Amino acid sequence: MPKHLSQNEFEAGKLESSKVSRPRLAGPQDVPSLLAHYLRLSEIDRYTRFFSAMSDDGIQRYADASDWSRMVAVCVYGGDELVGIAELGWDECGKPMNAELGVSVEARLRRRGLASWLVYELFRWGAAIGVHNVHASWVGGNDAVGRIMREYGAEIWLSGNHWRGKVPLLSLPEVVATEKPHSHKVIVPNV
Repeated sequence: MPKHLSQNEFEAGKLESSKVSRPRLAGPQDVPSLLAHYLRLSEIDRYTRFFSAMSDDGIQRYADASDWSRMVAVCVYGGDELVGIAELGWDECGKPMNAELGVSVEARLRRRGLASWLVYELFRWGAAIGVHNVHASWVGGNDAVGRIMREYGAEIWLSGNHWRGKVPLLSLPEVVATEKPHSHKVIVPNV
């Protein structure tokens, strides 16, 4: 798999002005930064991310309810601010078979491949902890998610007023063949 644009820019120092960190595993210590990131989203971006016109109180409840035993997330920081996050969440207890993808990147850093880079790193973690299938839903106009899902060979279909996609994660050699982390609960402070 080729390097993502943001990864190339990061390594060439082109993202230096934004002080964007390498993607790293997120955890409970990131909840205040995650909350601040979501609160900075515009109304349209909130709808795109949450499928709802989320109020500030709704975003507060979402952040407070993060169940880190049923999710894995990868984030990037720009200075002291969380500026992008990709999350996989699941309902089952124990080893997750199916997980739902959620991605958010600050508007000023979009169209640079940052979401693709986050999803790639997230899929590596997801495969390492045993996620078999990644599901995503997105509204029309959120072409970035559809493009990212297509990059991974997703089966995509229209479901009512939104798109859905499914990636069989463990069938992707570029994701599975990478070095495995020890546990999804380990925090990797690679900033």
